[in-house]
Amino acid sequence: MVTRDNISLKTQRFPWVLLVRVPYFPTTAFYIERALQKITNVVSLSFYFPLLYRLQYRFYRQRFWIKLTEYIFSNYVRNTGMAHAPDLVLVVDPMRFYVDWKKLFGQDCITAFYAIDSHLDDSRRLHITWARAHEYDYLFVAQKNYLEFYKRHGAKKVHWLPLACDPEIHRKYNTPIKYDISFVGNVLGDRPLYLNKLKEEFPRSFIGRAYLRDMALIYSASKIVFNRSLNRDLNMRIFETMSCGRLLMTDFVQGLDEFFKDKVHLVTYFSLEDLIDKVKYYLEHEQEREEIAMRGMDEVHSKHTYLHRVREILKVTRIIN
Repeated sequence: MVTRDNISLKTQRFPWVLLVRVPYFPTTAFYIERALQKITNVVSLSFYFPLLYRLQYRFYRQRFWIKLTEYIFSNYVRNTGMAHAPDLVLVVDPMRFYVDWKKLFGQDCITAFYAIDSHLDDSRRLHITWARAHEYDYLFVAQKNYLEFYKRHGAKKVHWLPLACDPEIHRKYNTPIKYDISFVGNVLGDRPLYLNKLKEEFPRSFIGRAYLRDMALIYSASKIVFNRSLNRDLNMRIFETMSCGRLLMTDFVQGLDEFFKDKVHLVTYFSLEDLIDKVKYYLEHEQEREEIAMRGMDEVHSKHTYLHRVREILKVTRIIN
């Protein structure tokens, strides 16, 4: 377990981190912030101007709008009156404005950008044209498929940093089972095809939206949790479901087999028919289902929490040893 007591510091003080993020509560940055609070001095800067975001998408090629946004954001940061120059500035997607952080805080300040939504075409474009993610000292990418994309656009120190879980929130609750299968999230892409068939075959199901502990309660009340990626992304649901101690049934995405084994930590499916057959099988084989779920939970808790990810960021950027 990574704590303030056992991290290896380069100096005799805890590092100062400026976390720059949008103020949405269910994003990855929310969990990154919680983890940073455990092992660093973190100052969180939330920035969100809806009008500028709309202009960003409409006029992203026009330099005037880029310079205008940079000017507004730079002054916004300068007026926050930070008491200590940060050792690390960590900007987390979907924050997509650029500031010359070294001009604000000095050349010794290390900068890093965490690209979460690289599997979305608009996000990749804006990471380069607007956020200028390739100009940071370090670029962390949540989706392994797109490491080469950022290298082609000039990023030098690019690292794969998958998403994770927060066991204090994503935990198994002692609650009665209500659902054979559940899905929490946006019904996008080809998910309606799969979800409609699941609802038809398994009426005791949950399909909808929930956040934080409410989401963990739904997972805890489910025998199986369904996942369908968008553009083959290794999404948050994979880690969060396993952290709640329930059987994850997911399509195969790049990087999944580097962390988890099929039928050991989770179960993968390869078609709609395959999914239905496997759901039926694991609903009938409770002991096998629960054993896989418990091994999955142990695996993510031991290797794939946001505390692990934050420590990796601090080690790669050489903030800690």
